Amino acid sequence: MFSMLIRCSGLVLLLGASVLAVDVTSGTSRPVIGILTQPTNVDPSYNLSSYGDSYLVASYVKWVEAAGARVVPVPWDAPSSLLSEYFSHTNGMLFPGGGTPLHNSTYRETGETLFQLAKAANARGEVYPLWGTCLGFEELMSLSVSPTSVLRHTAGTDPMLAPVRLTAAAARSKLLRGDTATQRALQEGNVSVNLHNSGVYLKTFDSNGLGSFWDVLGTNEDAKGVTFVSLAEAKAFPFFAAQFHPEKNAYEWEQAWSSDAQVAAAAHSRHAVDAMHSLAATFVGYARQSEHLPDPTQIIDVLASPLYTGGGLIPPRNMQTYVFKMAPTMDTEQAACMAEGLGCEQNFCSGKGMLQVGCCCLTDFHARCDGSEETTHSDPGQCRDVILCATNSSVKWDCADPSSGAIRLQDWNAFVTKSKGQGLSPVRDACTKAQYC
Repeated sequence: MFSMLIRCSGLVLLLGASVLAVDVTSGTSRPVIGILTQPTNVDPSYNLSSYGDSYLVASYVKWVEAAGARVVPVPWDAPSSLLSEYFSHTNGMLFPGGGTPLHNSTYRETGETLFQLAKAANARGEVYPLWGTCLGFEELMSLSVSPTSVLRHTAGTDPMLAPVRLTAAAARSKLLRGDTATQRALQEGNVSVNLHNSGVYLKTFDSNGLGSFWDVLGTNEDAKGVTFVSLAEAKAFPFFAAQFHPEKNAYEWEQAWSSDAQVAAAAHSRHAVDAMHSLAATFVGYARQSEHLPDPTQIIDVLASPLYTGGGLIPPRNMQTYVFKMAPTMDTEQAACMAEGLGCEQNFCSGKGMLQVGCCCLTDFHARCDGSEETTHSDPGQCRDVILCATNSSVKWDCADPSSGAIRLQDWNAFVTKSKGQGLSPVRDACTKAQYC
């Protein structure tokens, strides 16, 4: 796929026919890519709620790993403080496809935080690439000109297999420059897998402000002849976005678009698979220039194994899916609302099999919160008193006064369910709003 050439001045990675220089003194040979998870209960077609709270389609993981990177799943509802930690322990970030709403959702807020972190890092002279696929493409486009609305309906594009019509900018782009084999493969045959109902129209690309941030590398036409952008890269940053799915060619076999072997033959061809892997190699090649150090405990291989979700078992028939079941957690700001950390060890509660919040063990709170009366619990030497109680049918959390925080276990569970159903995050929002009713 690619070869390596060692020189005294550094390492040169040959990505297809393109050349990407990496300084061995400042980069990494062990890149880690963060991939944003999505909630299981928002998109009805992903019937995974009984398995867990968030998911990540395994083909994205395989696509990145085939380029020589490891993967960290990034919680879709992580608070900004934790997102900063995930950012600092990854060398690039992938925004995947899916059906999670982007409008006024916690998922979008999470994406915006990561987008701004990446912009700021690259502006400082660091290298931190972003990749967006399908929904991720739409998210990156939207975030780059927020609050301008840039998405429009595309007809007959779910599914649609088609060649990518490359623009003149593609030949000089960061993504495809010098890689004539990939350029040729993208344009010959129905190699790109489109599974979307929205997109960015080419005719309004400049007028809505996108043209000042992005270069259009490729386009397609929908069933009504409307030209939409299918491939783009940022002018000033190593940010890349594909409206099609480059991860599916090599790793998905049981979705509707692939059901007819003859129709899908070009998408599964060697040339198509090599081209899509080349896109991943270039993305990961930029990640190799990042100096961020990984946290081994966050690597997906340590956290979970994928489920088989093909064969119609779980629509939309992705071959494998990672599903994560997360207990209600709180970030450091929320922990400060109810506990004072006194320098306890990070893994203070792990030996007890309990979830740690600040210096308190959350399951210890739950075990004591079994009725409607106020219960006070103190862990001597570790955290201050925590008050848990019932507050009628409401859940209130007054962050201004740690001693007034009030919540009961069953109320907390109801709050988690309700807030997620509204696209909110119990992790992020509990301390930014006075109450939820």
